[in-house]
Amino acid sequence: MYIQYQFEKQRNLDLSFVTLTISKSLENGQIPLLNK
Repeated sequence: MYIQYQFEKQRNLDLSFVTLTISKSLENGQIPLLNK
């Protein structure tokens, strides 16, 4: 249960980071290729 929670937390952090990156890129008028 704890591991599942940690995984969810990490995934949410990753999503937030990706969203932030996209937002900044839109402001700069450029879309980066997101590497998995």
